[in-house]
Amino acid sequence: YVGNMLGTIVALDVADGEERWRVEAGTGFSGSPAVVDETLYIGGENGLLLALDAATGEERWRFQLPDTVIAFSPAVADRLVFVPVSDGVLHVLDAATGREAWSFNPNSETNIFSPTADPVVHDGTVYFMTSDINLAGVLFAIDLDSHELRWEYKTAMENFSAPAISDDILVWGGLEPAVFGVSAETGELIWTFPTEDITFSAPAIAGNTVYVGSYDKNLYAIDYRTGRQLWQFRAESGVSSPAIDDGIVYVGTEDGTFYALQ
Repeated sequence: YVGNMLGTIVALDVADGEERWRVEAGTGFSGSPAVVDETLYIGGENGLLLALDAATGEERWRFQLPDTVIAFSPAVADRLVFVPVSDGVLHVLDAATGREAWSFNPNSETNIFSPTADPVVHDGTVYFMTSDINLAGVLFAIDLDSHELRWEYKTAMENFSAPAISDDILVWGGLEPAVFGVSAETGELIWTFPTEDITFSAPAIAGNTVYVGSYDKNLYAIDYRTGRQLWQFRAESGVSSPAIDDGIVYVGTEDGTFYALQ
């Protein structure tokens, strides 16, 4: 499933690449769609969130926010859709109806926030990555039951890498440049791993290993518990977010090269 900046959403057959359906939505899409329980959710540049039948492309519902941009992918969990919006508010919708269930607004008279990465939901908490008025990074951990802030973690510079989590440590990269490992329960820093340049791509976790690509042309394999480097692979240009399947790490680079590493 692919959405583009021209406002088209296309479903392609995995086996042969043939088009299965196409929808012209009238707004550009910069975030990837999320597909859960046969429904596709995607947010647009004009503040529109669409829910489509994944098999046919038929619209199930829409949620429109005025004067905003949805530039990142929604997260879907616990029958809820988590939508980060350009004005700094995280809107939480009922996945079946599109009605707003609740929202989290970190803005105040002295500080204004903007989302910088896709939200992540894990074990009763949604993790919302933002930057503040001074372009510092702020990660909010919000309890799904109480809708209250559990903790926040600040970095000196912005983070455009969506956090990854498999157990109890959140991992992401940033502009500092470094990879951070933070307790999902308390927000305390557990480890940092220095890189040679900024990291835009999201990490992937398999077993006890974190895989993260950096703009420094390296793919790093890092111990999930300690942050210690296990190995690195040097490419010819900046490295994208990795994907892992059956023990093989797949990653692309800025120069258009695609690697499969084992």
